[in-house]
Amino acid sequence: MNHTDPRVDEYMGKIASFAQPIPAHLRQLIHSTCPDVEETWK
Repeated sequence: MNHTDPRVDEYMGKIASFAQPIPAHLRQLIHSTCPDVEETWK
């Protein structure tokens, strides 16, 4: 993932451990499907 935002990493680190695989999978899926997507935090 080239266009990641460290604020997203921080947010995902605060999610309960049992739920972390869900957003991690979605993030990976989005980045693999659309490699030029750029994360941001709003």
